[in-house]
Amino acid sequence: SVAQDIGIKGNCFDNVTEAFTMAKQVASSNDLILVFGSFFTVAEIRALLLSN
Repeated sequence: SVAQDIGIKGNCFDNVTEAFTMAKQVASSNDLILVFGSFFTVAEIRALLLSN
């Protein structure tokens, strides 16, 4: 709500995979997707990247 008050938009997702999928969809080829949080969050994204 504070972010919305100053014009910052965001999204909420039920899981890390959904969030990363959306990030990939909206990112351009020159964009960098930064993943941070717990080791569990980063490990889940790492597993997704390695499986492709």
